[in-house]
Amino acid sequence: MSFEKISETIKKRYPSQPLQASQIVAVAQKVLKGEAQAISYSEGSLRVSVPNPYVASEMRAQSQVIIQAINHKLGRETIERLVFRLG
Repeated sequence: MSFEKISETIKKRYPSQPLQASQIVAVAQKVLKGEAQAISYSEGSLRVSVPNPYVASEMRAQSQVIIQAINHKLGRETIERLVFRLG
């Protein structure tokens, strides 16, 4: 008997269900790690809190890689852009 991850079962059973903003933020936070913190999602934009301009600059340079990683974890193209906030 083999077990399947709950997330995989949910994806198969409810593929057309829209993701809630809280789910998107939670998944994004797992990808971001480090000093950055996912704080909100709305209409394709993920808001990310960063501690200083240096971190924002580094993340901005890697934004496409970060977006692809988050969308891969979500299983769909949800995130279109990252918006950085100092905080």
